[in-house]
Amino acid sequence: VMIYTIQRPTLSVPVVGMQKQARERGRAFSTVRRLPNYPRRGGALCVSAVKTVQLRGDDGQEFDCEFDTADDSQLLTLSLGKPLGLYLAEKRRAGQGHPDVVIDEIILGGNASRSGLEIGDIVKAVTARSQDQLEYGKGRTKENLFGRLVLFKTEGESFDTVMSAIASNKCSQCDIQLVIERPCSTEKTRVQ
Repeated sequence: VMIYTIQRPTLSVPVVGMQKQARERGRAFSTVRRLPNYPRRGGALCVSAVKTVQLRGDDGQEFDCEFDTADDSQLLTLSLGKPLGLYLAEKRRAGQGHPDVVIDEIILGGNASRSGLEIGDIVKAVTARSQDQLEYGKGRTKENLFGRLVLFKTEGESFDTVMSAIASNKCSQCDIQLVIERPCSTEKTRVQ
């Protein structure tokens, strides 16, 4: 099974094309840029960085995926079995137009606890099973992606949509892949 990346439920890009584009660009993925009206923390202006993680599809093929993160945070990828052993919540960061989905509570001894997840970690992407027939690429034929494994980016998506993406992983023996942003500041964020 191939992993396809999708940013919205109606868009899809084949992994092979994405991997090729990332290599062809050959640019540094840690470029720092200033965000307008972004809050100050400890006297320093908070900045955003585009960071890349490398993921592996079910077919064993590796591909790169970019995420916008806070400059002082790190990206983690991990695989969790079911039940996940965590509670998620929606949290809005200062200066950000959309809320994030964050880990609100971790069940001791559960899969999330054993994997090293922490309260306050931000869920940037999850694997999901496609529920639609999606078309990709202009002039190309439609491919039935129903039931295929996709990487669902959570940025800008509603809490309910993210929960539906996680719930689409019906296979009880299949792990769910997560891309997590871990804020590195000493001040832990609280869920609002």
